Amino acid sequence: MMNPVTLKDTSSRSRCRYEVAVGTDQSEPAGGGGRQRCHDGRDSPATGRLRRSPHRGTGLDPGRDPDRNRGTRHGCGSGRDLRKLGGSTGAAAGHAPADILISPMLSSLAPRLSAIAPVTSIAIYTPDADTWQTLVKATRQLGKLTQREPQAEQLIRLSTARLAGYNAALRQQAARKGQSPLPLLMVQFMDDRHVRIFGDNSLFQAVIERMGIANAWQGDTNAWGFATVSLEKLVTLKGRMVVVEPLPPGGHQALAHNGLWQAMPGVRENSQASAPLFLPPVWSFGALPSANRFAALLASHLIDDEATLEGETTDGNH
Repeated sequence: MMNPVTLKDTSSRSRCRYEVAVGTDQSEPAGGGGRQRCHDGRDSPATGRLRRSPHRGTGLDPGRDPDRNRGTRHGCGSGRDLRKLGGSTGAAAGHAPADILISPMLSSLAPRLSAIAPVTSIAIYTPDADTWQTLVKATRQLGKLTQREPQAEQLIRLSTARLAGYNAALRQQAARKGQSPLPLLMVQFMDDRHVRIFGDNSLFQAVIERMGIANAWQGDTNAWGFATVSLEKLVTLKGRMVVVEPLPPGGHQALAHNGLWQAMPGVRENSQASAPLFLPPVWSFGALPSANRFAALLASHLIDDEATLEGETTDGNH
């Protein structure tokens, strides 16, 4: 049964733009149990919230990091839940949106929503597609739709240059030290025994590919680029753990007493070179701004002060 439609208003001045999210099994990443993690670590319903955010709805401002201190960015925190307004599209119609943005998996809603405003479908995570190129295409679509094409192109150019710069720095560092970075196991905890591990088709995979780093997880992933696995499945793998917070209840202290965690790669060796990396929250289902944030956080751990960054590796976010 489909939950009430939820619309998120990302207006720019007098023009309103709505993104649509529906709390169904198809509209959220699998394995979330009907809920998704906010980037600040709090659980949030899979449905979004109605909100108004002048100028910042598209993520096309290269000088701003949408993942940093932005609880409402992903439907968390403040905002009026459309269900409190009756759970219908009438509330959206009352705001006279200029456009409504949906993902392809919600295409069945297009006829209903098109009675309110023009509907545009934007794909970000598509099986068997090049995730990075899909993110670039989506950025250009948003740029054209919001009449901010120069900002979209700037974001694409700076994002591409940033990752190329990190790649060059890591190669330079590997040549100097005679050792390349270990393959990575990139995870987010679901509970103290289970993690989402990111691989093919994920934002994180797209980033490390362009940084020249291998992924130690070669197993299957879903359309969102992750698999939900127990920690036991990771014990025999060789690679460096990258944990994107939030941590399970109890944090680092709980992990210190977690037998499975103590058997993880890098933990059991007690080696600084392979020790797990803990990163602040990053929206793992985002687009280029989230990719920039993840890349910068990862580079801050992997690239030493002696490496020289080439090209444009800053866009004002960090």
